Amino acid sequence: MVCGQPGSTATTTMSNSPRLPPELERLIFIFALPSNTYEVPTNLLLVARRVQEWLVAFAFRVVVISKTFSVYKPSPGTRRLSVVSHLVRHLLISNVASDLVRQYIFLCPNVTHLAIWSGYHDQSVVEALGQLHLTHLSIDPCILDGIPSSIAGNLYKTVTHLDIAHALPILFNPALLLNFESLTHLALFAAFDLSALKFALDRCGNLEVLIWLSKAPRSTTAEGPQLQEKKPMTDPRVVSIQCGTIADWKAGARSGYDMWVLADDVVAGRVPQPGR
Repeated sequence: MVCGQPGSTATTTMSNSPRLPPELERLIFIFALPSNTYEVPTNLLLVARRVQEWLVAFAFRVVVISKTFSVYKPSPGTRRLSVVSHLVRHLLISNVASDLVRQYIFLCPNVTHLAIWSGYHDQSVVEALGQLHLTHLSIDPCILDGIPSSIAGNLYKTVTHLDIAHALPILFNPALLLNFESLTHLALFAAFDLSALKFALDRCGNLEVLIWLSKAPRSTTAEGPQLQEKKPMTDPRVVSIQCGTIADWKAGARSGYDMWVLADDVVAGRVPQPGR
């Protein structure tokens, strides 16, 4: 309170409460979220509307749907997911029937990173995939066998990172890779015949990285992707990596560090950079 002479106007000076930059404030609240959950604590939701929007968007950016290892079960999770499905960017679907796979894909139109780890699916699933604008896809390529580009829609145009480590090597047709126009990164299971690896290196003109993938023992999956010294070919694009598939997928979705990032770092260290 500033007091003047008698008869003068008293002026009250009040300072504004300190405010952090919104970007830093958002990070603080995100770090406060419990890990591995889709539930946002009520005490955080009640702080402010902006905080609620930040936390809900972050919590549902990554969703795993499975009968065996997920908060969401194939049913009745659909109704609940529909409320926040527009927020989902990373979606993993495992051990789910074709009709539900298709339903989940249509529910989440903004997904860019998708993994479907299930058995056989019909053509309608591929048609649903074609409505998305995926950059990262993990799938059994047998689902795509014989599917023309007219059915696959955007699928063959936008995918840059393709993981087919879940395919049965004996059923894999390497020629399927040629359908992916933008393919720069490919992961093949180490049980595949070397002819598949060589086909990809020779015929996929934009290929920058090929991961020769082996599954890590369950006891080591928390350590993240591990570089293996032995690789099947001397091509500098080939990187041998051992990791746990589910753990690696979740880590990449949450933190951004996964087998793809590790492989990029390794290849960048091998290939001479322009101007050097």
